[in-house]
Amino acid sequence: MVRGFEAAARHLSFTRAGGELALTQSAISRQIRALEEALGAPLFVRMNRRLELTEDGRRFARAVSEALGLIDAAAREIASHSAREPVTVTTTMSFASLWLVPRLAAFRQRHPDVDVRIVADDAVLDPRVHRVDLAIRFCAPGAAPADAVALFDESVIPVCSPGLLSDPARPLREPSDLAEHVLLALATVQSDMAWLDWAPWLVALGVPSLRPAGVLSFTNYSQMIQAAIDGAGVALARLPLLERSISRGELVAPFGHRQALPRQYWLVGTGGSDPRVAALRAWLLDEAIGAGAAPAGDDHED
Repeated sequence: MVRGFEAAARHLSFTRAGGELALTQSAISRQIRALEEALGAPLFVRMNRRLELTEDGRRFARAVSEALGLIDAAAREIASHSAREPVTVTTTMSFASLWLVPRLAAFRQRHPDVDVRIVADDAVLDPRVHRVDLAIRFCAPGAAPADAVALFDESVIPVCSPGLLSDPARPLREPSDLAEHVLLALATVQSDMAWLDWAPWLVALGVPSLRPAGVLSFTNYSQMIQAAIDGAGVALARLPLLERSISRGELVAPFGHRQALPRQYWLVGTGGSDPRVAALRAWLLDEAIGAGAAPAGDDHED
């Protein structure tokens, strides 16, 4: 009824209003009559072959036009919001859970209009097949894509919970004290990630023949770190992935020795002209600098 009146007031014609709304001229006329009866006042002056709005009609037309404009704008905004595609970023499961996900709330505060989809997979996904906008790769410099940007290096250091460190019955002041503790280990370690295995660490710490009190093995790195936070044993922490846990006091490093890995984290993808992807990319580079990163502007070159 109100739509019919707005169209008739704009066209000053029941026939043209009906054509716009796919209704007959008589249907529009009946709607206007019903509206006038409900309001108790005429809205049109009906003359031979033309219409004019009454004073009340003009006042009502302005109000209706403004209200319908607000309704249409709200409907478009809601439809646009529900239909927008999230920005998709893929990375390894450990990087996603330990570094990226804990920081996403800060990104949302800065960019509340950008939805993000995280695809955590240790396999390297083809962006064209999986509709990925950005990728964070962990690889040696020579294996990084030509357009990749270095985020930061990675190093490894032994860590444990503060409670385990302060246990008077089992002091943990020097590497030989590891004989009284459980070592948390990954069940499988890639050959180029040897420093995530305890064997070379015990050699580097000067206790190559040390036999720990026990070993707990995990297939998931994040689960292993959670076990360390819970006091189950001593783990090898990857930095800067676990800098937050260390800065918050969830984990401590009983020995100062750390080892740099021959791999780096790289950001792949520019997003083209999509401002949402550009916003996430810029934020990732800023966060990398804040995490003690390599210069974010250093593009990889073969």
